[in-house]
Amino acid sequence: MRTIDELSDDDWHAQWELDVMAPMRLMRALAPQMALRGGGRIVNVSSSGGKRPTSLNPAYSVTKAAQLFLSRTSADRWARAGVLVNAVTPGPTTSQMCSRPARSATRWALRAG
Repeated sequence: MRTIDELSDDDWHAQWELDVMAPMRLMRALAPQMALRGGGRIVNVSSSGGKRPTSLNPAYSVTKAAQLFLSRTSADRWARAGVLVNAVTPGPTTSQMCSRPARSATRWALRAG
C-alpha cells in the first residue's frame, strides 16, 4: 500500500477502472434489460473504506466512495422501472489486502471477533 503522494496516474486509473468503470459498464448493459423484463436487482460490493477513508490505501477509498455514489445515482435512475440498485459495504475481511503488515491490527480484530 502506498500513500497518496506515492501513487502514479496509472495506479489511480487502474483502481478507477476496476471499482467505478467496471460496475458502471455492467449496470449500463444490464439495467435496461432488467427494466424490459419488469425489474431486477443489482448489488454492488463496495467497502467501508468508501465511507471512512484510510491514508494507507487512498485510491481504493476514493474509488469505493465513488462506487457508492454511482450505485445511489443508478438506484434513483432505475427505481421506477423496477430495477433496484444497492451497494453493500463490508468491513475488513480475511483477504490478501488484510494480510499485509500494515493490517496487523485489523487481522487481530478479525481473530478476536
